[in-house]
Amino acid sequence: MLVNLRCLYLGKNMIHSTFGLQALTNLETLDLADNMISTITDLSKLPQLKTLNVSGNRLATVDDLRDLASCSQLQSLDMASNRLEAPEVVDFVMGLPLLYLKLMGNPCVSNYR
Repeated sequence: MLVNLRCLYLGKNMIHSTFGLQALTNLETLDLADNMISTITDLSKLPQLKTLNVSGNRLATVDDLRDLASCSQLQSLDMASNRLEAPEVVDFVMGLPLLYLKLMGNPCVSNYR
């Protein structure tokens, strides 16, 4: 297995799930842009994960993102152009230890007040 892998780019591959990536414990950068992911799971098992791009997927609710709360090293998160609607999404991501956040193209951004 590629346990020493630090960067993985899987954009535009019709991926439906993040399950199975937990074995890549040295992963620092993960790009899953433009896939079909509707829920983030098991990324909290990647202790080195600093950069995550899940833009252009099918994420819609706070529950779809809950696993990110345990990603203690996460600094950069791109969730642009998903289906995130509820204002609670913004409140949730504001609680993450991020240095960079991209949410444009989600209904929650225009609904947040």
